[in-house]
Amino acid sequence: MRPFSRLQLNIMTTKAIDAIQAELSTVKPLADQLRAMQAAVAREAVLLRKLAQLDAEQIEADRASARKAAAISRFRDIRITGTREGSPRMDSYTIHYNERSADLLTMKPVWTTGQQSLRSPTPELLVAVLAEPSVLPSAIRALDADPGTAVRIYWADKDRGYVRG
Repeated sequence: MRPFSRLQLNIMTTKAIDAIQAELSTVKPLADQLRAMQAAVAREAVLLRKLAQLDAEQIEADRASARKAAAISRFRDIRITGTREGSPRMDSYTIHYNERSADLLTMKPVWTTGQQSLRSPTPELLVAVLAEPSVLPSAIRALDADPGTAVRIYWADKDRGYVRG
């Protein structure tokens, strides 16, 4: 290769490098912006999923609260009586209550008297009992500060057939 050809090749290569670098300096900021936008779009999708999940949880919590309020308002005059079976934790208890229902002929609300065992109350009645923990027998309330936990301990003892020391 002749010296003039080498010089001409070096000049062409230098010009090509300069042109590419100039174009890169224009394109690089745009590419950086595009990458930032893509990251923002991905983050937005994550945040939207979390928001939808939290909205669903809030809706479910509102529904549960409404169900609880409905269950509590359905019962009144709740009292619990017991029969002695040795240990206070092994006594049997009966829940007595008045329950609001509808008269089938007039569709007006009426209060009916009912009773259920504390061993297996309906979920609605249990919610109403736990909303008024003072109606629980003192032997059950003494099992735990939380009324729900105290009732579960009572059930476990009854299921076992004996009281754990």
